[in-house]
Amino acid sequence: MGRVDLHGNTVHEGWKKFRRATQEAYLNSAKTIVVIVGHGEMAKEFDRWCEADPYVRETRRLDRNSGAWRVMIKKKQNGRSN
Repeated sequence: MGRVDLHGNTVHEGWKKFRRATQEAYLNSAKTIVVIVGHGEMAKEFDRWCEADPYVRETRRLDRNSGAWRVMIKKKQNGRSN
């Protein structure tokens, strides 16, 4: 399982790193990654990022007071990039 810590990034930088991480996880047939967004502006955007991401199957908050999420990745389709 991969871990992506987005602390210290702007919202746009965080989004780009998140998208790269989900795509890499998908291409490497990873089942989950942990994404740390904290409690700031990125946390407010995170649900929309996941809804729009073609590689995300579902998300679960690690702890209700935590700024970290477990992101379940869709199963890789043979012969297709998504």
